[in-house]
Amino acid sequence: MPNTLQCNECNQSFAHLPEETAFYDTHGLSYPKKCPSCRLQFRLASRNDFFLYPRQCDNCKENIISYYSTDKPFRVFCSTCYWSDDWNGMDYGIDYDSNKSVFEHLRQIHSKIPHLSSRVIKSENSDFTNSCSHNKDCYMSFGLHFSEKLLNSYWGVENIECGDCFRFTKSELLYWCIDCSQCYNCQFCLNCQNSEGLMGCVDCANCQSCYLSSNLRNKKYVYKNEQLTKEEYEKRVAPIYSHNELKKIKSEWEKVQQKAIYSAINQINCENCLGDNLRNCTNCKFCFEINDSENCLYVTDGRNIKDSVDVNFSAGKDASTEYVYNSWGASNSCSNVIACSDVQEGIYNVEYCQQCYSSHDLFGCTNLRNKSFCIFNKQYNKKDYLALKKKIVDKMRVDGTYGEFFSPRDNLFCYNESPAQLHHPLTKEEVMERGWQWKETSARQYSPSTIQQLPNDIREVPDDTSKEILVCDTCRKNYKIIVQELDFYRKLNIPLPRSCFFCRHKDRIKTRNPYILRDTECQKCNKKIQTSYPKELNKIIYCKDCYQKVVY
Repeated sequence: MPNTLQCNECNQSFAHLPEETAFYDTHGLSYPKKCPSCRLQFRLASRNDFFLYPRQCDNCKENIISYYSTDKPFRVFCSTCYWSDDWNGMDYGIDYDSNKSVFEHLRQIHSKIPHLSSRVIKSENSDFTNSCSHNKDCYMSFGLHFSEKLLNSYWGVENIECGDCFRFTKSELLYWCIDCSQCYNCQFCLNCQNSEGLMGCVDCANCQSCYLSSNLRNKKYVYKNEQLTKEEYEKRVAPIYSHNELKKIKSEWEKVQQKAIYSAINQINCENCLGDNLRNCTNCKFCFEINDSENCLYVTDGRNIKDSVDVNFSAGKDASTEYVYNSWGASNSCSNVIACSDVQEGIYNVEYCQQCYSSHDLFGCTNLRNKSFCIFNKQYNKKDYLALKKKIVDKMRVDGTYGEFFSPRDNLFCYNESPAQLHHPLTKEEVMERGWQWKETSARQYSPSTIQQLPNDIREVPDDTSKEILVCDTCRKNYKIIVQELDFYRKLNIPLPRSCFFCRHKDRIKTRNPYILRDTECQKCNKKIQTSYPKELNKIIYCKDCYQKVVY
């Protein structure tokens, strides 16, 4: 394998690591023809995290909420019908045709087999959610697990009663918090840990009752980075209540973010790692947003992953997920997974599979559970399975495609329905030129607001506001405030939002860095360093040593 390659998608040159070559050779994979960024783009393009549509279950005809729009050319089942024993994914099996690619076979199965209406598993009263599991009473929230009473949030684990948050864990009563863990009763916070009663803070840990401050450790009653007594602090700090006050605090919080000092990379208890936002990791290179992992390359958004390359949105819970390549959603103790999406619950020895559960030794299968030795949803004995799989894989190796992920042209979702549009934005023309899919939005007239003006103060909001139709100040689309939201805002003394969920989410993700490292210098000692903070953000970035001297 040469030291540098040219991506067959973006035509950019990309380097590789010795560990990559060893991984590909060990697993007999074709060397990648795409750069890491394009490989991630292709995986992201096969998901739909945020778009939900009203439709009917194609089996029981009940009205449901689904991440599949009504124009999809396949059947969609509600959760009850999908998980029932009234149908069998093996009934849609097909024979292998050596004249067709693996992707063509799967396209044929997808057109006939029922699909689950949304990726919501073992959850209660959480219809308006997706990519979620083991939740209760959640609404308009995505990528959540083992949580309760979450609203308008994305990517959280083990949280209770939070709203408008992004990437948060083991916390309670948070509002508009990003990258926070083990926090309680905090509002407008970024990268805060083990803290309580913070408002408008950045990079604070083990703190209590702090306001519009940054880079604090083990502090109480700090107001704009000034230490006060408890009495002085309580005189200066009051609940938000009004929308005017909220806008003022949010503006001041943005100034705190600009003045804060940032470590070039955020790693906690890591050894021999290269990447950002890593915790308890060893030998992880070009990885971002992962915890408790080791020996990984190009892995993002996961935890408890081992010996894997090009993986995102995956996690091991009771045991690690390991030996995974170019896949997403390989979760809950999976192993030996190649080019798969959304395979869970102890899956192992699976390749080119989608939405399969509690199974092993599958190739090119979709929507199966508790199965083994199947190819394209057809049952084989072990001997015949291994022989046919070898035949298919050998052909793919000759073609140089063994290990490549599904193309966006074969996906169940359109490109602009997927999170790829957020990370790798393309115009309709660019998408169509590539032969990919684009979701046309219907030209619809949105309703005018049924309330002349939202009350400025949350204490003045009437109980029947949940019946009103509101208009987003940003995109002019309609949105509503449900009773659960109103109760939450009242509990935290937060005024009602003036924009819809999607516009608020776009506002929050602006604080996130891309999954790319760039070369720069420490602004304190001029040491050469790498960081994921974009240059145009003009953040104050220190090397690890200088940062620790200032903060600790």
